[in-house]
Amino acid sequence: MTRKLLAALGILFLAATAAPVRAEGIEGLYIGAAAGPSLSTWDFGNGDVDFSGPRGTLFLGYGVMVDRIYLGLEGGYGFGLGSVRARDDSLGLRLGVAERHEFTIAPRIGYMVKPGLVLFGSVGYQAAEIRGRLDAPGMGAYPLVGREHLDGLRLGVGMEASVTNNVFMRGEYTHTWFDGGDHHHQGRGPGSRGTATLGLGYRF
Repeated sequence: MTRKLLAALGILFLAATAAPVRAEGIEGLYIGAAAGPSLSTWDFGNGDVDFSGPRGTLFLGYGVMVDRIYLGLEGGYGFGLGSVRARDDSLGLRLGVAERHEFTIAPRIGYMVKPGLVLFGSVGYQAAEIRGRLDAPGMGAYPLVGREHLDGLRLGVGMEASVTNNVFMRGEYTHTWFDGGDHHHQGRGPGSRGTATLGLGYRF
């Protein structure tokens, strides 16, 4: 699945570089949205559970140029549609787990390859929530429902290409290593997530 994510990222980068570079203005306040495939692995003690599915992100940030170096700070809100269901007919158990909201803040640093085209990296913090539901014999209409809040280190790499003086296109890959959940298993963090996205933004 990691290879599929990397292949998707390559396609996103090709799309970003194919966009006509028309503007040099890459400074100031901006907003935007992005979406793409993701793969998450969560540790539930008895084994890892993989999620794959689309994710969306809304982002807001500010950046400045120092010669050809780009410096910025960005915050984001993300949401996922990925979920997984498992069942054990011998015991009558049914388990459903879904990813929900996430919040991110990350400083960004980049290099302007040519006017309007910037390669960048980011190192930041991400907090996320996953929810679970367990149905078992005897529970009837009252299944066991729970949620877990996780946070961890998030790294990203990508590129931005200006399309007009205000509009830009972005391709990015991010990976988060989650830790600090409500509990830990075997001394490991509860999971990680890799996401490749393509987005559009507007710079004021």
